[in-house]
Amino acid sequence: TITSAVIIPVLAGTITKVYDGNTTAALTGANYSFTGKIGTENVALNNPATGNYALKDIGNRLVSVTGLTLTGTDAANYALSTTSISATGIITPAVITPVLAGTITKVYDGNTTAALTGANYSFTGKVGTDDVSLNNPATGNYALKDVGNRLVSVTGLTLTGANAANYTLSATSISETGRITAATIDPVLAGTITKVYDGNIIAALTGANYSFTGKLGTDNVALNNPSTGTYDNKNVAASKSVVVNGITLTGADAGNYVLSATSLNSTNGIITTKPLSITADDKEMIQGTTLPALTLTYSGFVNGENTSQLTTAANVSTTANSSSLAGNYPITVNGAIAANYAISFVNGI
Repeated sequence: TITSAVIIPVLAGTITKVYDGNTTAALTGANYSFTGKIGTENVALNNPATGNYALKDIGNRLVSVTGLTLTGTDAANYALSTTSISATGIITPAVITPVLAGTITKVYDGNTTAALTGANYSFTGKVGTDDVSLNNPATGNYALKDVGNRLVSVTGLTLTGANAANYTLSATSISETGRITAATIDPVLAGTITKVYDGNIIAALTGANYSFTGKLGTDNVALNNPSTGTYDNKNVAASKSVVVNGITLTGADAGNYVLSATSLNSTNGIITTKPLSITADDKEMIQGTTLPALTLTYSGFVNGENTSQLTTAANVSTTANSSSLAGNYPITVNGAIAANYAISFVNGI
């Protein structure tokens, strides 16, 4: 009797795969070897293309292969020592690639902190419905604090979820372009804006007439404080409208701000009356002659104005007449009215 020679199969070589959520092990002929063949006889293993890891999760896992058979013209002269074999294989972590996504923007606030939400994160590489996600840090950092398109970087990324151990991150730091927009400065025309009537609408202003809100901390930003504005008209009144145009920002940090308005209006304007003196000119006459013409001298008109500004003309008179005896007689002036002038009267003789 001739009995079969024994073939002893071995699972050999490196058996490895990246985690894919299942236990299937892909095998090739290189993963198989055997002993027991005699000479150059034509006998080989059937080399199953797949085996099974003991667990689907990463780590060193036992890989088992079943269904081994012999092939070849001399296979009938041999018997397998076993139809199932095993060896240690490795499942390595799958790679999660994180991305900083969506719109990342803020209004200038003087620091580099970028506020982030879950909507700013995405990733690829998850297998099926595995429970794995990013920790989604709540903040990142802009490369600069100033207004403009700025690179936003996030560090400290990790994986969470029941299946997180089967994955590794391609990076724990990611970046994307974000934007810092200008903060708003609200300018105000403040205080009482007053002048004595001068016949024009120009309003003289100083730094004390300006204020603003919206500056952050000790930033170097200010208004240009135009030195003049315009009243609504030239006439004396209270609660007058004053307008200033051409407001701009100055200072080293001005580029981080925008004005809510470049023109300002205040109703705190006041134009007060201008003193105007009307003097009755002194006159002389000889007793018995005709009374001379009575004349007036005006002191205080501005901007080329004259008696046309009087809404009521001055009244001038004297108690003297052609028959009056020698002596001093008063020449009286009164009655004049002008809306923009405070009139005082000086009598003559």
